[in-house]
Amino acid sequence: MESFLIFIFWMCITIIFYAYAGYPLLLSLVAKFRNRPIIKGQDTPLVSLIISVYNEEKVIQDTLDELKNLMSSIDCEIIVVDDGSSDGTLSVLEKQEGIVFLKNPYNLGYGASLKRGIKQAKFQWIFIIDADGTYPIKDVPLLLKYKANYDMVV
Repeated sequence: MESFLIFIFWMCITIIFYAYAGYPLLLSLVAKFRNRPIIKGQDTPLVSLIISVYNEEKVIQDTLDELKNLMSSIDCEIIVVDDGSSDGTLSVLEKQEGIVFLKNPYNLGYGASLKRGIKQAKFQWIFIIDADGTYPIKDVPLLLKYKANYDMVV
């Protein structure tokens, strides 16, 4: 019984150490090897815009047109991840210029598509946008002005 309590004690110490020192160290190592430029003091940020689409044939063209128009003065990349759409979304996206297009072989889900897009992103600032207009695209430039004071803006 005593050895079990000693084991529990050291496990608790290990968890506390990991939470306060191990995890931040792990994050700094991951950040060191990521290929996302961090540009301090730049007025025009470099932005990666991630759009996960699934059967969005009717709205994706309008969404991309609005996004390209709105972001024309900002250096950005638009990453669209098709999550195995079965309608005409694929044909609309294949005709698009100026986007990074990724296609999942089958429906992996919204979260998996976002993760794939985020892994592909080259820039420090990442925006997640829905193709159907759930989040107003017009607010993206508005949110950029908060970048100096916050790590995340929702």
